[in-house]
Amino acid sequence: MLYFLINPNAGNGKGKRVWHGIKHAVDKRDEAYIDLWTRFQGHSEELLREIEFQKGDRVIVIGGDGTVHEVLNALAEKTVPVGIIPAGSGNDFARGLKIPSETGEALHKSLEGNVVSIDAGFLGDRLFITAAGAGFDGEVAKITNRSWYKKWFNKINAGHLSYLVSVIRVLIGYKPTSVTLKVDGQSFTYNRVWLIATANMPFYGGGIMICPDATETDGKLDVCVIHGVNKLKAITVLPKALKGSHVGSKGVTVHKGEKIGVTSNRPMTIQCDGEMTGSTPAQIRLQRKAVMVIK
Repeated sequence: MLYFLINPNAGNGKGKRVWHGIKHAVDKRDEAYIDLWTRFQGHSEELLREIEFQKGDRVIVIGGDGTVHEVLNALAEKTVPVGIIPAGSGNDFARGLKIPSETGEALHKSLEGNVVSIDAGFLGDRLFITAAGAGFDGEVAKITNRSWYKKWFNKINAGHLSYLVSVIRVLIGYKPTSVTLKVDGQSFTYNRVWLIATANMPFYGGGIMICPDATETDGKLDVCVIHGVNKLKAITVLPKALKGSHVGSKGVTVHKGEKIGVTSNRPMTIQCDGEMTGSTPAQIRLQRKAVMVIK
């Protein structure tokens, strides 16, 4: 059975429009399908956990990173491949897997692509696929998700700009803190930490290449720490992350490992795949080949 999981509100209504745009092509296929519609945050997980999946079943997500995050958490212990037709504001998961942004091409990829197993990070029992961020980026995610302008930018197909606006808002008042980072048992102490991003894939925050060398199949998490710089220097470093050119700059340190621990003098807001998931201290681990995706 083919299941389409549709978030009609993703991308300020883009999810619904995408489904109506592909439904005729789906109906023409000689394959049974069920379309599932989400109504509220967390509904994807509720819907999928009620299904007794059979061998050969697939789930295709029409939504953004938040919807994908919910779906993969629901299916983490099940051998059900997941395809995605991007319809959100950030679409970092699709970007990282090189899934086409054009709807027809993404549909074809989801229906005919190869099934591969990829790694995932876990913060406690919560799975993330793109990245978990603590500090500055956590605050950016929190403000963006609550903002009025996210919907406005989505209306003009410029959802990534909502993150940039939030970066400016947070930067004005953000105060860095001291952090102890543990990577596979080895401890590192950093002062004036702006953010710590633990990445399974290169992109987060709507296309920011925070860990350009991160890959979802290498059995490692990449950890980027921006630290030891004043606000003026942070202003110059952060925009470089749009292209991944911040790596190697003063105040940017990158680690690789499977078990990551973060403690801080002051609690730092944490986001996973753009969804708020608490604050430090945090323990993060990698699980190899945790989920199956179609790419």
